[in-house]
Amino acid sequence: MDTIGSGPSARPSRWVRLSRQLGAYGVTATLGLGALGAVANQCDPDDPPSQREQVVQITNQRRADNGLEPLRADSRLNLAAQRHSADQARLDRMSHVGSDGSTFVVRISRTGYPFSTGGENVAAGYPNAKQVMRGWMNSAGHRANILNRDVTEIGVGAVRSSDGTLYWTMVLARPG
Repeated sequence: MDTIGSGPSARPSRWVRLSRQLGAYGVTATLGLGALGAVANQCDPDDPPSQREQVVQITNQRRADNGLEPLRADSRLNLAAQRHSADQARLDRMSHVGSDGSTFVVRISRTGYPFSTGGENVAAGYPNAKQVMRGWMNSAGHRANILNRDVTEIGVGAVRSSDGTLYWTMVLARPG
């Protein structure tokens, strides 16, 4: 069961089923703006390179394959992505909207990162970086976010829920 917005899942919830339907249309959160804690159950940080680092590496390879500049990892974007993945894992539901009603714009702003454009990809159930990237690259909307020539920096979050489902968030932005 592959979907974007969501990945393979042992028990598809209504959120996963909905995300499959939306994923088929390449629905992602993207925005161009004129102006504008500690997490348990993360990917194993002792797995060198970590799954999150592998997402960045694969992203930059896909961008290079398409004649684009690599993205730089930013600690504030990593924080926004990791917090959102933790929120999704805690609720065991994949969504672009946080449990407090926040959008990725609000979550990035909370970290103090000033940005002029950005986007977000989320997924659930993919067991590793290669598979989540394959899923995102096979979805037109998510692929467009990854290959957006206007973004220059990236943050990635990955957190396991209590049932073991891995929740992924990729935040892409350009400071400004």
